[in-house]
Amino acid sequence: MNMNILQIAARISAVCVESKIRHKDPGNKFDLNEFKSLPSREVLKYAEDRLQQIGRGSSRAVFLLSSSKVLKIAVRHGMVIDVYQNRSEVSLYTDPKTKQICAKIFDFDPDYVWLISELVRPVSAAEFKNITGVDSKELEHFGECLEDGLSPEEIYEQYSEDNKIRDVKSVPKDKFDEWIYLFENLVSQGVYVGELTRSEHWGVTSSGNLVVLDYGIVS
Repeated sequence: MNMNILQIAARISAVCVESKIRHKDPGNKFDLNEFKSLPSREVLKYAEDRLQQIGRGSSRAVFLLSSSKVLKIAVRHGMVIDVYQNRSEVSLYTDPKTKQICAKIFDFDPDYVWLISELVRPVSAAEFKNITGVDSKELEHFGECLEDGLSPEEIYEQYSEDNKIRDVKSVPKDKFDEWIYLFENLVSQGVYVGELTRSEHWGVTSSGNLVVLDYGIVS
């Protein structure tokens, strides 16, 4: 990726973040400018003292900034894997081939210790099918074939034949091609196929866009 693009984007102020940030303590408010001026080792504690934490994994903690934005912070700022997840999200979001299915990123630290992105809610299998016209079994099939190294044409032919045997209607070829294109682009960036083939790994943004969840977890 062109690092100049990343450096320029890192300087962009998060002006889109609403003024009504959700504070844990009204007397100890979160100030974005103050937060951004802190040493890396202090940003997590600053957020923990002032914001509502809505998620935490082995590598990152997620805090609610507003009704539509979250702050993701590497739990151990000195650990490569923790920072790498944020860097991966930025890389995928700034790539035109994958940007369309990634949550918006409004601002991020030049060293990827933190980023501010769009809030995403999980979708049920039924909602996923309503939005995309594709069910989770079809996603799994697409992923399995892709892992086997088959071409898109071979995958669709095998997929169609399997559905004929099961007397199930296949997804139209154009919709199938859209999914395979997205899968191939994401996998080429290092995203695990398993992160793409289950409906619970997808979500909807506040603007109604379907996006991949946790795409910062890459190989």
